[in-house]
Amino acid sequence: MPVTITWGGWIDDLSGVDMYTVYVYRLQPDSRTGELTEPNVNISSYSKQVKPKETVSMYTPDTIGMYTILLEVADKANNTMYARRLLLYDNSSEISINDNNMDIYGSVGIKHLWISTLQNESSLGQSIQIGWADHFVNKEHVRLKLLTRVSPFKSEKYRGIRQRNVKPGLDDNDGLRRMQPVDNLHGIVRADTAFKRDKDGGTTITQTPTYGWRKVAGYRNERTSINVPRQDGDSIRIWVRAFDVVNNSATDSILVHVDSSPPVIEQPAFHKNIQNASYPFSSRVLFLASDKHSGIHKFKWKLIANQSDQVFHSGSEHGNITKRKPSLQDGACTSDGECYYFYHEFEVNNCWFMVSKDDLPTQVTNIDIEVFNSAMLSSFGRFQILDQCIWRLPVQRRIAPISNGIRDRAVTTEQTYY
Repeated sequence: MPVTITWGGWIDDLSGVDMYTVYVYRLQPDSRTGELTEPNVNISSYSKQVKPKETVSMYTPDTIGMYTILLEVADKANNTMYARRLLLYDNSSEISINDNNMDIYGSVGIKHLWISTLQNESSLGQSIQIGWADHFVNKEHVRLKLLTRVSPFKSEKYRGIRQRNVKPGLDDNDGLRRMQPVDNLHGIVRADTAFKRDKDGGTTITQTPTYGWRKVAGYRNERTSINVPRQDGDSIRIWVRAFDVVNNSATDSILVHVDSSPPVIEQPAFHKNIQNASYPFSSRVLFLASDKHSGIHKFKWKLIANQSDQVFHSGSEHGNITKRKPSLQDGACTSDGECYYFYHEFEVNNCWFMVSKDDLPTQVTNIDIEVFNSAMLSSFGRFQILDQCIWRLPVQRRIAPISNGIRDRAVTTEQTYY
């Protein structure tokens, strides 16, 4: 794409303007200062002499980069003045989106994100904090250091006279890309956000908004707070759009669901001495748990001595997830598309309840169950077992013949009972 170079306002009352000469230099980072500069002012990428009545020149750079446009104005007495303007030429770069995910601070979950805070229409309640650290980058702008400071024009002396000297007032100190560095992070100079919400798990809010965008103050922090009115059961999609200095943009979004209420757990039941179980002597704990917004993610359980708080055993299990839609009596599906059964169970080894025979008459064991929904809010349930199991070590006699008689020995066997 050609670049049009124009100028005007140059006069010489005594001898008159004789000639304009346009020079173009591609800038490179200085190895010592890191600033962009002309590698050699005697070698330009482009030069053209223009008659005094002409005030325009066309030039097409070969590649993306920062360029010096140097205008030499000469009068008929061979006096010269110089002015410089800077050009960032970019017809090929783009903003990349890195693989690292954006983040909702305070959210939980892997497959689906959940938050447990609410906000009303008057912005009473917590805002949502979103972060996108290292998510957007213009790799070419970073690699070529196109937004760093530009050094003053590197004029040279010849026989004590400075050649091609650009006075400070005629250097480029105006506009978006001037000598001063461009404020940026990873080549990004601006970020905007927008959001939508629904109660259908986000299925109706997949299209990028055409309005409602807000500019992020302090975009270099790569995070911002957004006021989003929300209730339990809402799904919210937040978009972030990043811009570079030539107005390329890239957009990405993140979906989060809302549940501020804990799950419901009903009184557990205890089935003693079940058959065909995980342990030789097993019992089973059954309970119902539900959460209409985010479902049951997991539950934890403990067997605890009531008098001493000694933990006999503990464990955890995932929620009873199903890929089929259960009946209304058996389970429910949440707005994010996950389905759960209300019914949950776990097995215990009867011998985890073992106590000494002397303590048996007074021993009470608590079974504590804590149920978590997908927003990691929990509810607690407890019930007690009054009749405990103990070890019995009965003696059996085994008699086996040997060459000169018989062998008589006692063998103990382990049994557990209630």
